[in-house]
Amino acid sequence: FAGHTFNFVSSSLGSRRPTVLEFRNRTDIKEHVWYVQMPDEHQWNQYDLKSVQQRVGMAHDQLGKSVSHTPVNVRLEGPYVPDMQIVDLPGFRDYSASDDAAKLADDIAKLDEAFME
Repeated sequence: FAGHTFNFVSSSLGSRRPTVLEFRNRTDIKEHVWYVQMPDEHQWNQYDLKSVQQRVGMAHDQLGKSVSHTPVNVRLEGPYVPDMQIVDLPGFRDYSASDDAAKLADDIAKLDEAFME
């Protein structure tokens, strides 16, 4: 995003909650600035990109084999950033090797469908 590679890495289960990516154009600053608002926090905190990716991955990993409708919020501000917002949802899963994986796939489908309504 805005010249940065953003790919948080969570466990092999992948993402299990929405990740809201907010972009803000700020011509009054020269460098990009990253912020994260974790699901259990009520304030934005500034981090470097590597820490942002780690924190987002942790927010997904802490759910274990469950899903949550509560998003993790990421904001990028900078002089070459467009004003926009993107919601990244967990991907639909069409194959499940176990009952737990089938339940996770069903829970993710319900989460995604609720967001699309």
